[in-house]
Amino acid sequence: MGMDLDLPKRKKPDINSLDIRPDRLRDWVERLPLLNTEKTRQLLVERLERINLLDLSPDDRNESLELLTTSVMCVVDALKKNFLGKPIPLQARYSQQADQALELCNLMAIGYRIMADDLGHDETQNRQLAIAIHRSLRHLSEILLGHYQVYRQYPEGLWRSIHSLYALAEECGINRLSITDTTLPTEDSSNIDTVYKQILLMSLACPYRLQQKEIHFVYNALMDWASFCQLFEPVSGTEPGLFMVNLLSDEPPSYRKLHDAEGDESRHIRILNTTAVAHRLRAALENASRNKTGFGNRDTLQQLILAWGAMPKRRFPRHPSTDILPVKLVVGLNTIHQMVTGPQQQQEQADDAFMDHHLLRDPTFDRTTKINIDPYQMA
Repeated sequence: MGMDLDLPKRKKPDINSLDIRPDRLRDWVERLPLLNTEKTRQLLVERLERINLLDLSPDDRNESLELLTTSVMCVVDALKKNFLGKPIPLQARYSQQADQALELCNLMAIGYRIMADDLGHDETQNRQLAIAIHRSLRHLSEILLGHYQVYRQYPEGLWRSIHSLYALAEECGINRLSITDTTLPTEDSSNIDTVYKQILLMSLACPYRLQQKEIHFVYNALMDWASFCQLFEPVSGTEPGLFMVNLLSDEPPSYRKLHDAEGDESRHIRILNTTAVAHRLRAALENASRNKTGFGNRDTLQQLILAWGAMPKRRFPRHPSTDILPVKLVVGLNTIHQMVTGPQQQQEQADDAFMDHHLLRDPTFDRTTKINIDPYQMA
């Protein structure tokens, strides 16, 4: 399902508009039938859509969204319990529930993005702006996580929204301002910088190659691990860091060596140094006792160290060469026999191209991988 990430046009409240006074909205939230997930979801979607279409003051919008946050997260968690752990690709009903969970997160993210858009660069509202950006990034990160967990391609424009929110926070100097995260089961202190780095590191963990439970583990663990990661603007070009991100792009972070930023573009580049995070994971592997207290299994940690700590060397050329023969993929004993005994008189078959856009969207690959199958003709 596609996802509309654009901000809707708002209109001034009139006599027929939704009553968003805090006492009325609080009373409405308390009457939600939380045991009936589907009914509650429908009510929340309708309420959020109507709020996002109103031209409200940042304070009123923030108060309305805060009152709805707990109920939204409860419904999202209930929906996830239904479709996570099911065979992939999901059956229609489970796929619909995944769409519904993502829709709720998106409506919340849009609400806070509207709030950030209305606040703009007003320095007197920096605290409110930090809350709006932080909350929006949290819900956008849930959208990204949801796509990773069901092995879907994330929607176009998602990374652009994430980068632009962080860029605004950085420009206003509020990216390290302490914010209470109300989206968690237990409220905790956080900041925009850490949430953004959590999102970047999750992408670099090659999540489409992880199991669902591993994806969830990494995402939660990064709430703590991300603070050990360094993110900074390049000055000399010799700063440490394997990865980079372009704040003007609609792309996830990638290997720094694969990009050459020059001139004005370099102002929008940020270097991501994951060395400290990789060292922390190595220490966990070496300490068997800590490995039993929430750091995950050894295989998962080893994958993360490889993803965050070293750039794999290519064993194939990035550009095609006429001197290199194509790889032949042969399936089945009969076909192998045909290849060994020599080509048979048979009509040539057209090459099939398998284009994997989902599993290969990680820093190791910068282009679509194609495998040509031609079982009956020798090179």
